[in-house]
Amino acid sequence: MTQMDQRPIVLLAESDAVTGMDVSDALDRAGYRVLGPVATAAEALRLLIQEKPTLAIIDVVLRDGPCADLAH
Repeated sequence: MTQMDQRPIVLLAESDAVTGMDVSDALDRAGYRVLGPVATAAEALRLLIQEKPTLAIIDVVLRDGPCADLAH
């Protein structure tokens, strides 16, 4: 396993592209590996099939609507 693989994983779902990139950059600098940013719950759910994040940062309303299903 490489050092990159050992970093905690964060799922980032944010509807605003600029905010998503800013948060993603900050998380990367803080030592996290970021899944995303993605703007829809559907995109986030596809990522969750591939990887299990350590934590998630989820915008309350994404481009495809409220994120309740994603939060579950």
